[in-house]
Amino acid sequence: MDAKKLREAKKKIGNTFELTVLLQKRCQELVRGAPKLVQADAKSPIDVALEEILEGKIWLGERVTPLPPPPAEPAPAPAGGKVA
Repeated sequence: MDAKKLREAKKKIGNTFELTVLLQKRCQELVRGAPKLVQADAKSPIDVALEEILEGKIWLGERVTPLPPPPAEPAPAPAGGKVA
């Protein structure tokens, strides 16, 4: 792991604690088989997660990995049988 990249990631995330939490959560996802979000030669999950942070692919929030938007639900039919 590169110390310079760690400093850059800390600046991007805000503080050491949040960076540590984000790295830990993303490493768990990668170990469980989540696809890499960057083209990295790194073999270590932590190096991959660090690259993903630096490229803005992941962030700390409800989920580490962004989800696709949910499908739109159709509007319900009006009551009373009349369509305006």
